Amino acid sequence: REKERERNHCVAQTTAHSGTMSIGDIVMVNGLLFQLSLPLNFLGTVYREIRQSLIDMAAMFGLLNLTPTIQACGDISLLVLVLCSSVWSRHASLSF
Repeated sequence: REKERERNHCVAQTTAHSGTMSIGDIVMVNGLLFQLSLPLNFLGTVYREIRQSLIDMAAMFGLLNLTPTIQACGDISLLVLVLCSSVWSRHASLSF
């Protein structure tokens, strides 16, 4: 992209130097190229994010197909009790 922009600027400068383009025309070409590059940059970002999301989803589905090497054993009620419990604090204060 950058090389193409430089090439277009060189063409604009050459035509301006020869007298077929004015400085205003060069400013217009610069603004036009800038306005075209921003949406294309955004579309490139969206494309890259979608592609990476599809790669991540494929890896996730690959992990779902694996069988775990560690199997659950025993009673897990204590684990459920620890995960579902909450901590209460009485008479707590905060000052600055």
